[in-house]
Amino acid sequence: MAKFTIDAEKRYFSFDKDHEPVERVKPGDQITFNTVDCFSCQIKEPKDLVTDIDFDQVNPGTGPIYVEGAEIGDVLVVRVDDIQVVDFGLGVTYGVGYLKGNSELRTKVIDIDNKRNVAKFNDLEIRLNKMIGVIGVAPKEDPIGCGRIGDHGGNMDSKRIVAGSTVYFPVNVPGGLLQIGDIHGAMGDGELNGAGLECSGSATVTVDVIKNFHLDRPVVETEDFWYTIAARESYEEALTLAMKDMQRLMRGPYGWDDTDIDIYISLQGNVEINQGADLSAMPISLRVGIPKIEGKDLIK
Repeated sequence: MAKFTIDAEKRYFSFDKDHEPVERVKPGDQITFNTVDCFSCQIKEPKDLVTDIDFDQVNPGTGPIYVEGAEIGDVLVVRVDDIQVVDFGLGVTYGVGYLKGNSELRTKVIDIDNKRNVAKFNDLEIRLNKMIGVIGVAPKEDPIGCGRIGDHGGNMDSKRIVAGSTVYFPVNVPGGLLQIGDIHGAMGDGELNGAGLECSGSATVTVDVIKNFHLDRPVVETEDFWYTIAARESYEEALTLAMKDMQRLMRGPYGWDDTDIDIYISLQGNVEINQGADLSAMPISLRVGIPKIEGKDLIK
């Protein structure tokens, strides 16, 4: 296994099949993606407001990485080994979310105690759940901004993408072209005002390739659950896609017909919102999860 480190300056603001890879790696290699915060470090103190920054510099993705042997129709496997954040993060309001009429524009610089795994918010301590907000591969057609969400991944903002999780992506172009950015020290489901605890940091991942396996959209495997992820303009569209993806993936390992799978998902499945703070401007990103059962892996 070779190890690589990618500098945060090697970043793009879109996922694009024409981006020149910053590194070529092999299955089994480990890569550390150093990242800047989602604002590209334009905000440094409380007087700096999100509304005053250059939005062309928002949500960069470090990379991309070309994975040897990853061909169209394969699956790129990304195991998250470790996530690190610096000793502070940003909490902000910027006119997004359903409390925007009751909130002022504000930037809070929030101290992080990495030794104790907490962030200090006013008189409270918030336990960190360090996660990757932007992670994805190149789409097969037009470029997609890193702040957007799609079948290639992107700004999924799933709090399940943490150390110990594995993310599976459909390979749309040779090499996959993996990018990572937008690390959060903490975030609640839905990212309800459009921002998590925004941090610079790093994500260390190990990559692999599964040959000739059909995926339409990303899948996340955690210690206890499998999740299908979909993003569309409406809740109904996104949920339909995520449930159909789950149903299709369950057919083989479970050996049930579609109706029994439908019943089981209603008995044991969950739907959880990844990102849904501004549905007038962004698709809704959600996940459907079922418990992991030994011997019934959805992807292998």
